[in-house]
Amino acid sequence: MEFLEGETLGDRLKRGAPEIEETLRLGGQIAAALDAAHQRGLVHRDLKPDNIMLTKAGAKLLDFGVIRRGTP
Repeated sequence: MEFLEGETLGDRLKRGAPEIEETLRLGGQIAAALDAAHQRGLVHRDLKPDNIMLTKAGAKLLDFGVIRRGTP
């Protein structure tokens, strides 16, 4: 299991809405991560702000415990 330093998107949102540039950047990173999972036939099924970790390297999806196998 990878150790990640940062904060969840849920914690970040408690401080207020991010600027539009940050929102677009994070949205793009989250969409790319979901696309990578979908290309491998995985559907996350529990996507919420507390399951997205914001790190210096970018947004990371967490908690694939309730994934569903789909068609790649």
